[in-house]
Amino acid sequence: MQKEWFDEDTGKWFPVEEIEIEGELRPARILPFKPSNDQLIRYMKFKNHPVPWKKVKDERKRVETGAQKELVKVWKKTKDPLYKAVLDYRGCETAVSRYVDGWNPGEDGRVHGEFMYVPASGQLNSVNPNCFSADTELLTDKGWIRFDQLNKTEKVAQFGIEEKTITFAEPTAFIEKEFIGSLRHITTEQQIDLLVTLDHDCLVQARNGEFSKIKALNYPEDHKQYHAGQFIGGNQSFRDSQLILMAALQADGHILRPIVDKKGRKRGQGGHIKFGFTKERKITRLRNALLSEQIPFTEKTKTQTTFYISRENVPDWLKDKKFFNSWLLNLDRNAMDFMSEEIWFWDGFAEGRTMYSSSIKSNADWAQILSILSGRRAKIRKYPTLRGMPNWQVDAVDSDFSWTTNRMITHYPYAGQVYCVSMPKGTVIVRRNGKVAITGQCQNFIKHGAKDGANRKYANGLRNMISAPSGFTLAELDFSAFHGVTTGFEARDKDYMRLARLDIHSFLTAHFVYLQKLILASDLPDVNWSDEQLGLALSDIKKRFPEIRDVKAKPATLGIGFGMGANKLYVQNDETMTLREAKTLMKLMEDLFPIAKKWRGDIKILADRQGYLVSRFGFVRWFWDVFSRKMVDGKWVVGNGSDAEDAIAFLPSNDGHGHMQSTMVSLEKLGANEKFGLINMIHDSLLYLMPDNLLSEGVNVIRNEMMKPSSILVDSVMAPQGLSFGVDVKVGKSWDKMEKWKG
Repeated sequence: MQKEWFDEDTGKWFPVEEIEIEGELRPARILPFKPSNDQLIRYMKFKNHPVPWKKVKDERKRVETGAQKELVKVWKKTKDPLYKAVLDYRGCETAVSRYVDGWNPGEDGRVHGEFMYVPASGQLNSVNPNCFSADTELLTDKGWIRFDQLNKTEKVAQFGIEEKTITFAEPTAFIEKEFIGSLRHITTEQQIDLLVTLDHDCLVQARNGEFSKIKALNYPEDHKQYHAGQFIGGNQSFRDSQLILMAALQADGHILRPIVDKKGRKRGQGGHIKFGFTKERKITRLRNALLSEQIPFTEKTKTQTTFYISRENVPDWLKDKKFFNSWLLNLDRNAMDFMSEEIWFWDGFAEGRTMYSSSIKSNADWAQILSILSGRRAKIRKYPTLRGMPNWQVDAVDSDFSWTTNRMITHYPYAGQVYCVSMPKGTVIVRRNGKVAITGQCQNFIKHGAKDGANRKYANGLRNMISAPSGFTLAELDFSAFHGVTTGFEARDKDYMRLARLDIHSFLTAHFVYLQKLILASDLPDVNWSDEQLGLALSDIKKRFPEIRDVKAKPATLGIGFGMGANKLYVQNDETMTLREAKTLMKLMEDLFPIAKKWRGDIKILADRQGYLVSRFGFVRWFWDVFSRKMVDGKWVVGNGSDAEDAIAFLPSNDGHGHMQSTMVSLEKLGANEKFGLINMIHDSLLYLMPDNLLSEGVNVIRNEMMKPSSILVDSVMAPQGLSFGVDVKVGKSWDKMEKWKG
């Protein structure tokens, strides 16, 4: 008789099998293969394999992890096939959720790219933004604003995942697009209400403490959804008695207006403040605060106790505090903590922080904002009163998250605009129907230099899916050495730009292997050689040391062009180089190209002094933290700030993206994009689906247009006739099997 066990979660019976463990038959229930972090850690301990750790910023200091990067190291060390299977499983799961579940072709069965700007660099991207419905509200420095009512001057709230802190920053992109289809409506009864596109990145935290971004389509159960954090920002300090009077004025105070007689004449100037109370706790608290601040007042008691402050005795710091608004964001942390508690004393139940009530919606909105900026989740609802006028009520609890256990995901038919923003930290704080959620934003664009072998493998699998129908051929035309050439151009370094065209990666490789005594000094390529001599020498180096060139030298040359330091180069490529090698490669680049090195320093200084840089294509990028400055042993120490890399990368990057856009516009005017079947733009290449009988013509027309000198990238020293680029062409019937064009 076959044994079975009952799974209470699913309400189903499953077979129990007997398996041999250490020579003994034991009953076991067979579960589907879906490796969780906890399962992996238990397996590592069972097998006596090293369990990786990662640092966390709480009382635990560090936790065990089965994260992708660490799992790769465990697999390489142990060669246990289970870890390899997990890595493959995760890769397939990512590919399915990213490319299959979200597959949304047009009516003709094909995918149509929609180009959008990344304002920070001027790059065009044809990603499909993961967006919010128009009625979703975004937390800004001006309060809650619906996406469709943003004027794009606001600073937007973002959440720092590691520290669980909230800051306000300028978005790097505003996205608006038309959407007709089905959105995903994610709800729980009390705390969650998200209406988003199915590929929206939702930020959740697993029970083991690990944060992850999961597509709305797969929004998980049994995870934490965050609603609040600790605000970092304001620096305005107030005494407790001052904050008490601000909260009391908002809740129960009246700023008297001038009296107007029947003839329309004003009597007095107004501006006096009046309070009226029946509750002794409020009377006592207000009186003590007024006495503490030494503010003259009169107090009278009849049916209620009335306090009166004449206009000339109202302090300046109190005059504009009748209504809650963005002045609250100026409060320092201590003042905000006190105010976030005080408001409940006057307009709610202080003991449980419930039922804060106001007939003025903006006051209730900011009461909710105060709570979530103080680490407490809060929701707001509208309710009718006996007088027929609506009131708004806020309830808050001492928790910054809720569980997704009973979440529901439903289809929501939608036709209209959808919206999003891109933020430096990759997160936003939104509200819908009074419920707040900290979640992901529009997709973060992949940064250059990042390498992931597993992703490349599945990317190649995706390329294999893209094939030309009968009678057509795929043609990809790629600007060669795009960023290297523009870096040399901006630095006005002729050697750098010349070698970028020839093969700067092999040039660095030669000097790197020379230090390891793998080649002789006579084999080192010399910038004084002719292009033909240099080309032959660099080609030889590329053939002799392909792995060193591709996985060590190439990331270094690309990285330094984007302002990367040796430590970051190592962190992003720790599987292929040591920290010592990263430092050696970066030092070589600085020594070989001193002009470019000086330019990197100069451009940071310029960005720091101006606060911005303007590209030749007219793009402006602002920089707030190019250099960090801190006092050490009584002396100011200056180092690179968070904007240092971006300051170096901006101009060369924008030169390339601007030139790509102007080229695409030229091709559009020629009718070439339509005639030869433009499919997409991928960074620095254009992909076409060309009819076979037009292949030769199409390649020549497009390549010639791409190779034309720029009318904007002009420099009297580097490119007096305009900067031009080489173009590589590959063709094929399948995107993963493209061959160099020989026509």
